[in-house]
Amino acid sequence: MTQWLPLGAARRLGKAFGLLAYFVVPRLHRIGMENLNQAYGDSLSRREKIRILKQTASNMGIVAAEFSRIPRIDKEFVRDHISISGLEHIDRSRGALFIAAHYGNWEWLAPVLRAADVPAAEVVRPLDHPVLEAFVDTIRQSNGVITLQRDEAGANLARMLREGYMVGVLIDQNPKSAAAPVTFLGRPCWATAAPVIAALRARAPVHGIRAIRHAGGRYHFEITPPISFERNADFRQDVAVNVQRCQNLIEQWVREHPGHWMWFHRRWRPRPSLARKWTARNSD
Repeated sequence: MTQWLPLGAARRLGKAFGLLAYFVVPRLHRIGMENLNQAYGDSLSRREKIRILKQTASNMGIVAAEFSRIPRIDKEFVRDHISISGLEHIDRSRGALFIAAHYGNWEWLAPVLRAADVPAAEVVRPLDHPVLEAFVDTIRQSNGVITLQRDEAGANLARMLREGYMVGVLIDQNPKSAAAPVTFLGRPCWATAAPVIAALRARAPVHGIRAIRHAGGRYHFEITPPISFERNADFRQDVAVNVQRCQNLIEQWVREHPGHWMWFHRRWRPRPSLARKWTARNSD
């Protein structure tokens, strides 16, 4: 429905639905408040935390409303709605890994890169409903972006990096496998290690990319210089150090614009199975 509305009206509708979900789905408020309490403790008041959660809910609604605009993202659309900094950091003669988060409008990251003549691919989590998944994937690929299903990306990610693709991966959620222990927003948790492993094996640079929404709806897309990676003889240690460096960048972004990030995910959920595997692997 939102594709037929003017962009401003679609955003207002999405924001309204996002806020409605926040008020009628108790789980969102509960998980979001638990996360903010873990991240900020008493350094923020409850009123400030509620304000952040409402911003998060509004952002999620806007992202959903803007999703239908992906097929329209071309050079003219970018010129009218988006500014980009950091394209000069990309070495277009080789592939690169782009790390991102559920922050701002993450769904527009890959198509905007593609509109900038970057050979873009993205790792995505398939939806449970096959018909809905097919529809969503068609939208994501509508302007030339290649999608890699998360469960199948491991074998293909390093290959695509070697072939010169710029591959985007969201790294801010609690993984169930292929993870390393990190500290995020001052608390221990787990972070996906597979993208870092692929970048190390492909000897590919790693950039951060985010979309910051400004007043009036205009976005600024920011691409960082290559993240400094350790590449020593101890591969396992390199993975652990570099996964933490990637998480440090996401943390910096969240602290700058906390309402841009999706606080409704159980980021600090314990993973005993990952802890056992990590301990066993590093005791060899």
